[in-house]
Order: sequence, then structure tokens, then C-alpha cells
Amino acid sequence: MTEANMLPANRVRYIHEILLSANLALLGITVIFAFAPNVMAPFLRIDASINRSFGIRQTDFVRGYFAIIISTALLALLIWGLLRLSSRTWLTNVILRSASGIAVLLAIPALWFWANQQHGWPYGWPYRGVPVELAFVLLYLVWFLSGKRSIPGWYGLLLLVVHYAFWFWIYGSAYLATYIGPAGTILGFGSMVAWGIYVNETRRAGGWPGLNILTS
Repeated sequence: MTEANMLPANRVRYIHEILLSANLALLGITVIFAFAPNVMAPFLRIDASINRSFGIRQTDFVRGYFAIIISTALLALLIWGLLRLSSRTWLTNVILRSASGIAVLLAIPALWFWANQQHGWPYGWPYRGVPVELAFVLLYLVWFLSGKRSIPGWYGLLLLVVHYAFWFWIYGSAYLATYIGPAGTILGFGSMVAWGIYVNETRRAGGWPGLNILTS
């Protein structure tokens, strides 16, 4: 690998790591909010203080945003620090090149599945389309990870747009600051794009023979 090849790949890797860290952090905070809300109490007190300072009314639509943002930022810094400290290890490279893409893509469906297990399953359209959408996504993942054929970049981008639009439609909320709000969809999409570009650059540099969803 030449120095000219390493510089762009390194920049892309930093972006990939930062977006992945933010993604995992917001997902983790969402799970903590659901399972152990008491852990978030200090951040909720900070949230209330900030709202009072800026004269923001505590309503159903404006609640916990600062708590989510602050706790997510701190956890993201911790995750990114761990990725940087372990950047030369085999496990971190495997996570960045393959596992992270699969995990991020399936994060929202996993939350939806867990919520339905707790509160009951919905019926009818569009919920009946979930198995079809997930089956298509998983088949696509197996296809590009096999590395047998290159895939045009617009296929991958179209898949991501449809995937995240579909899941925001059936499970997202425009008013929540958690992973099922707009932030989760935006971070998920951005993280997947960064992952695809990173894998592509790594593959071009000869660091990994796998296939990328954004191969041009």
C-alpha cells in the first residue's frame, strides 16, 4: 500500500469511526432509556436546567433532547477512543469492515422487533412487508459480502434510501430524540454510506478482498 493510497483511506476511516461511534452511542442510550431510565437521571436534571435557562417549556414534544444529546456525545467519545486505541487490532478491523455495516443496517429493525415483543405485534400493511424487506436486505448483504461480483454504487444508495425511509415510516417518530427519531435515521444512513466508502477504499488499496455496496 502506497502513502498516496493510505491518506484517503485514513480520512475515510476516521469519518467511518466517528459516525459509527455516534450511531452506537445513540442506540445504546436509547436502550438504556428503555431498560434503566434511572441511569439517565443526572442527564435529565441537566436537561431540565438547560430548558429553564433558555425558557424552553417542558412539553410532550420538547422533553429530554439535551439529555440524549449530552449522554450520546459522551458515550460516542468513549467508543471512538476505544476504536482509536485498538485501531491496529484484528478485531477492530473486522468490526469496521464488515460487522459494523450489518449491525447498523439492522439496528432499527432489531429495536422494532424488541418493542413488538414487549407490547404486541401489529398487523396489516405496511407491517406485513417487513419480512420481505428484511429478506431482501439480508440477501443483498450476503451478495456483496461474498465479493463475487461488483455492484453499481447507485444500487447501494437506493437500497439505503428505501430501507431507512421504510423503517422510519413504520416505526420512526419525528418528535423523539432517541434512535427511532430522525437522528437515528440520519446517523444510520450516513454511517452506512461512510462504511461503504471505507470498505471500497480498503479494497482498492488491497487491504480487503470483500465487496462494497458502493462500488463505482
